[in-house]
Amino acid sequence: MRKVFLFFVFLFGFYFVTSTITQGDLVAQEKVDKKEKDRKGKSSEKEDTKKKSKQIGPAKIDMPKPEEKEVSRDELADKKRDEAIKMLKDIITRFEKGPKKADVMFQLAELYWEKAKYVYFQEMYEYEKKLDECNKKTKDMSVCEKIKINTRQSELYRKQALDIYEKIIKEYPDYPRKDEVLFILGYNLYEMGRKNDGVKYYWELIKKYPQSKYAPDAYLSLGEHFFNNNEVFKAVQAYEKALTFNDPKITVVALYKLAWCDYNLGEYEKGIDKLKRVIEMSQKESDKTKIKLEREAMNDLALFFSQVDAVDEAKDYWEKVAGRQRLKDLLKLLAKVYDDQGKFDQAIKVYRLAINEFPNAPECPEFQSNIVQNYKKLNNTEMVKKEIRRLVDLYKPNSPWANQNADNKFALEKAYELTEEALRDIVQEYHREAQKTKDVKTYALARDIYKEYLDNFPKSEHAYTMRFFYAEILWALQDYENAAINYELVVKTDPKGKYSVTAAYNRVLAYEKMVEIMEKGQKAETLKEGKVDEKKSKGAVKRVEKFIKLEKGKTYEKKEIPKIELELAKACDEFTQLAPNHKEFFAVKFKAATIYYKYNHFDEASKRFGEFIEKFPDNKFALGAADMILNSYEIKEDWASLFFWADKFLKIKPLASQKDPAEKGKLYKDHLQEVVEGAAFNIIIDMQKKGKVLDAAVAFRDYVEKYPQSKHTDKALNNAHILYAEAKYIDKAIEAATLLINKFQKSEYYEPTLYKLGYYYEKIADFENSSKYYEIYFDKIKKKTKEAGDAIYNAALFREALGDLKGAINNYQTYIKAFPTNKDVIQVQMKIARIYDEMKDYEKAKAIYKGIVSKPKDVSIADAIEAQYEIAMIYKKLGQIPAYEKELQALLKMAEKLKKGDASEKTFYYIANARFLLTDSAFNSYMALKLQLPESTMRKQLKEKTEKLDKLVKEYTAILQMGQGDVGIAALCRIGMIYQDFTKTLLEAPIPKNLNDEEREIYVAELQNMAFPVEEKAIEAYEKSLAKSYELTIYNEYSRIAQERLDGYKPGSYPDLPETRYVAKEYFYGQLFYPSLVAKVEEPVKKEVKAEEKKEVKESKEGESEGGTKGGEGEENAEPEGNEKTPEE
Repeated sequence: MRKVFLFFVFLFGFYFVTSTITQGDLVAQEKVDKKEKDRKGKSSEKEDTKKKSKQIGPAKIDMPKPEEKEVSRDELADKKRDEAIKMLKDIITRFEKGPKKADVMFQLAELYWEKAKYVYFQEMYEYEKKLDECNKKTKDMSVCEKIKINTRQSELYRKQALDIYEKIIKEYPDYPRKDEVLFILGYNLYEMGRKNDGVKYYWELIKKYPQSKYAPDAYLSLGEHFFNNNEVFKAVQAYEKALTFNDPKITVVALYKLAWCDYNLGEYEKGIDKLKRVIEMSQKESDKTKIKLEREAMNDLALFFSQVDAVDEAKDYWEKVAGRQRLKDLLKLLAKVYDDQGKFDQAIKVYRLAINEFPNAPECPEFQSNIVQNYKKLNNTEMVKKEIRRLVDLYKPNSPWANQNADNKFALEKAYELTEEALRDIVQEYHREAQKTKDVKTYALARDIYKEYLDNFPKSEHAYTMRFFYAEILWALQDYENAAINYELVVKTDPKGKYSVTAAYNRVLAYEKMVEIMEKGQKAETLKEGKVDEKKSKGAVKRVEKFIKLEKGKTYEKKEIPKIELELAKACDEFTQLAPNHKEFFAVKFKAATIYYKYNHFDEASKRFGEFIEKFPDNKFALGAADMILNSYEIKEDWASLFFWADKFLKIKPLASQKDPAEKGKLYKDHLQEVVEGAAFNIIIDMQKKGKVLDAAVAFRDYVEKYPQSKHTDKALNNAHILYAEAKYIDKAIEAATLLINKFQKSEYYEPTLYKLGYYYEKIADFENSSKYYEIYFDKIKKKTKEAGDAIYNAALFREALGDLKGAINNYQTYIKAFPTNKDVIQVQMKIARIYDEMKDYEKAKAIYKGIVSKPKDVSIADAIEAQYEIAMIYKKLGQIPAYEKELQALLKMAEKLKKGDASEKTFYYIANARFLLTDSAFNSYMALKLQLPESTMRKQLKEKTEKLDKLVKEYTAILQMGQGDVGIAALCRIGMIYQDFTKTLLEAPIPKNLNDEEREIYVAELQNMAFPVEEKAIEAYEKSLAKSYELTIYNEYSRIAQERLDGYKPGSYPDLPETRYVAKEYFYGQLFYPSLVAKVEEPVKKEVKAEEKKEVKESKEGESEGGTKGGEGEENAEPEGNEKTPEE
């Protein structure tokens, strides 16, 4: 039973260990190391590289370790492991001392070891988690570096495992796996820092188990121990002993270590041979460790070869064994080794060799720079200069090398940095030499190198300073143009820089020098030889003392400014902008303004004079500068600019409060105020001339509010209401016009504005006020002009429309009395007659009409026909039908006398309608005629109805051909009604009583056959009537009848007629007079502003208003003239 139990324990332990293995455990520490390296950043990588290059010992090769099983980090596996540990701990107490107990102890130690690893993984996980959280919270790596890993728990489990292994050694000296236990203890104790204990166990393993598979590993570990403790000979013995086992994994490592022993013993050639063997053996294998060892051995050869100065041998061997791709890095490593050893000649040789072998390699600029540095270390000045020039020529931007490496940003940046620094050092050295010697040729050499530097490195951090020094040399060599250009570039590079203000001022001086040379007719020449003092003062800007006066009556067109003077002006501007508080600001600003004024660029000049005035309003030149600005814009009639500057000067109290030299006893502000008001008015006039009607109207109205005391206020109000009306803002026009007649009753615009008010109220259908102002205007105006007639005539119309019939009659009679010879007097008389008609005072109305008809010599035939028509209508209203028809017949008699051109469409309407009205009796007689039995009577009636039908159709057709749309629609409808009635008469005809049923059916069918063609004619007539109605958009009573009848035939086939809109009395809407604009938009007097005296200019052009606007400008074109009255429809 006991044996079975032990077998179960061993089986469980084996199952646990094998079932919980995962690959993740092997790479856990590697991941942590990588993460830590990434966190520390590239700086640490550079440090590692630096340390590597200085390595004088062998690379750290992982020594053989005890065989390790993968440990699962799964919580369930760990739980099973804990259960196994607990079980084994319990089982051990039940075993007696012996081999089986030793096995159980070994298993328990292994489980503790695995537990230690598992716990270590958890400790690392928590550590990484804290690091990640820290990195998210802060960019300060020093904070995160304070976080430490806590491995206390895993160390406890590890110690427990080692304690059990040591106990096995002590209590079971003959344990079969003792060699393995010894190696485990030796390795782990050594790693834990208990090196002597570790070495002790290694020696015990070797002595007691010389043929153990762990023996070569022990020898290798001992050799490492001796080597690290500078016991080289002991190390050699241990490594050579490890070789005797002929284990391939051990052999290559031992050989590598022996090579380093040779190096430490000074046996460099032997060491080289051993490293070559290591490389040869490693290249035959694909094992990662050997690949790493091959790489380290190849690199280590650089140190070995350096000791015997075997540069060519090293190059040949590396090229053959490592290949071209690795040769460059190995040569670089060898050169660095020579650098560290102080063998500068050899380092130069190797760098030169690398450049020659790989001329386009990204590292070539660095190689060449190292050559320069090594010559510096050798104190070889001539070669330093030569190699610097070579460095710049070969690797500067846009060189062949740079083009080859265009895609390698890092290499280009490095080359840029190296070449820039080298060229900067050399040009500064030449500049210092030039300053000492003052030799022009040395300055020229420094100038050329400065140019080369700036051409190649225009954006370097030192370019600003270098360009300033370059400009200074150009000035010293009297190359003023290029000096000015580079002074400008200095400022643009860094306006707030150390030299920027000086550079900006020197630029002004340089261009001033060039202008001086130009004015003298000389040619600028650069110094070629001799001596020059770079530090000599450049002088100051020349002062401007005189003003340029503009002459009245001359035209001042812009002239092209010579290039040099334009550049001088620009330089002045940029200087004053950069240094507003500089002591030379006044002189420089005035110089720029004067240049622009001199060539008639008044806008640019004014801007600069204005800035000067703002900064120095009390200066003796301020008032003169202000007058120059105002004069220039008045001569140009640039009202906006004139207003801007005058208004601006008004706000500068120290300037405005000075005495006006041109107007004794007045201050300058009085003159400025007049200029402001006149300029403001003319700005609005220009606006109106450009067609901005509404904007101009608003501006004129605002002008009145802003300048209520101006002499232009009434003109502004006049123009405002006219333009508001033109823009269809009648309410605004009324407001402005009302203000004008209330405040300016003595203004020349008073009476015209009364007339306009009447018109404005007419436009908004306020006929009460319209009549009122037309009547006031008629009463006020002395000369009864055409406009006066229009006014009283319109007032009459509106009184009539408002129902003030007596007032209308009074105004019409006033019109006739004032204008008895006007052609429209007869029409006005008829209007009075119509009013009496409307008042049902038919006798008075009839008397007026008959009076018109009775004067055939004085009255046109058209007017006579119209009056005759109205007489007939009066008789109809009185119910005197015979008289009514008699008057209509008389009208038709008059019509026979009409000649071509005697009548209008309205006259033909009266004729056509009279003819139509005269058909009523015949039409009604026809419609009343019905068929009755007996048959003989019915035949007579049918014949009679047919004859009447033919006559009516012919008459209506004749009326239709007269071309009067309204009457024509009625005639067509009547034709339809006639045919429809005939159809109905047939279909409703009585049936003779003597017919049998069959005969009755035949009789009815025959009547239907007769009726249907007639019915089609009725439909056709109705459709034509309706179509003509739509065509002419005339909808009357007969249009409705035609539509209703057609809807009876074909329901829904014909759309409803539009709703008839309300139409006011034809005599109201048909006869309005549209007054023309009497008032004109006015301009103010243009006030000429001079530098010394100011006078008002009298306008001499006949036909112009006081403000200069010609007759007709400002009038509302949309309104017809007063004599274009529309005849009554």
